[in-house]
Amino acid sequence: MWERVIDFLRSLPTPLVFAVVFSVTIAEGGALAGLIAPGEVVLLVAGYMVALGKLDLTTLLIGATAASIAGDSLGFLLGRRYGTTVTQSRLGSRIGEQNWNRAHAFMDKHGERAVFVGKFVGFMRALLPFSAGVGTMPYGKFLRSNAPACVVFVVGSVLLGKIAGAAAEQYLKRFGYVVLGLIALWVGFHVAKKRRRQSAQSAVDRTDSATSTEAPEV
Repeated sequence: MWERVIDFLRSLPTPLVFAVVFSVTIAEGGALAGLIAPGEVVLLVAGYMVALGKLDLTTLLIGATAASIAGDSLGFLLGRRYGTTVTQSRLGSRIGEQNWNRAHAFMDKHGERAVFVGKFVGFMRALLPFSAGVGTMPYGKFLRSNAPACVVFVVGSVLLGKIAGAAAEQYLKRFGYVVLGLIALWVGFHVAKKRRRQSAQSAVDRTDSATSTEAPEV
C-alpha cells in the first residue's frame, strides 16, 4: 500500500504539488483554519519529496516561507477586522474559551517575543496571529517578529523532512514497508487519543462556563 502511495505522489505534476503545499501553508496561518490544515506535516512531506527528487529545494523554501508569512498576516488582519466576533462565534467556541484566553494572555505578557516563539508551539501557531490582531500591536511590529519565525519554521521543517526522508528511503529498502505502516498506526493512535482529551477538556470548559453564568436561586 505504501509503495502505491509513494508512486502516486511521484506521479503528481510538480506545479500541483507546489500548489497544495503553498495553499495549506497559507491556510495554517488563518485563525481556525490553522487548527485543521496540517501545515507542519505538509512541509515535512514536502521535504521528503525533495529527497526523492520530486521538488526543487530552493523553490520550495522561498515559496513556502512567503506562503507562511502571508498566512500569518491574513490571520492578523482577520483578528484586527473581526476580533471577538470570531472568538464568540460557533466556530470560535469550538476552540474553547480556555485556549483563546491562553493565547491572549501569552500575547499580552510577551508581546513580540510571543509572535516569534508561538510559531513553534502547537495550537499557538494558529491562534497567535489572530490574537495579535485583536490586540493593539501594530502590524509592522508583528511582521518584524513573524517573518524571521516563518523562515526558521519553514526551513527547519523542510530540511528535517528531507533528511528524515532520505534516511527512511534507505531504511525501507532494507526492512520493507510493513514497519512504516506500523509506525503510521502508532502515530495515528496517539493523535486520536490526544484529540479525544482535547474534546473532553473543551466539553468541561463549556460546562463550567454555563454553570458560572447561571443566576443564583433566591
